[in-house]
Amino acid sequence: SGSVRYLLEPVVRDLGFDHLLCTDLEVDPNGLMTGKPAGLVCVSYNKKWLTLKLAEELELDLAGSYAYGNHHSDLPLLETVGNPYAVQPNSILERTARQRSWPILGYR
Repeated sequence: SGSVRYLLEPVVRDLGFDHLLCTDLEVDPNGLMTGKPAGLVCVSYNKKWLTLKLAEELELDLAGSYAYGNHHSDLPLLETVGNPYAVQPNSILERTARQRSWPILGYR
């Protein structure tokens, strides 16, 4: 996710995920978050790269994997897996998903 770790860790625990790819924030010497990223911001091609790195480490089958995105910046990741899903997508991702016959999920 492009979101930051401290927001996502409760979700990861609640859902029982084994791994979290997200944006980490820099922590200053006093233990305070600076608001600056510590490493890559987990969006677009960075999200894809981080996913490929994890997939290689864990020997994951990306052709048999699922990914979910809501923004066209998720396209590099969605194109990497065999089962991409657009979830309540923005207009650009929705158009692309329809062109590629990807499933589109909504909240209603």
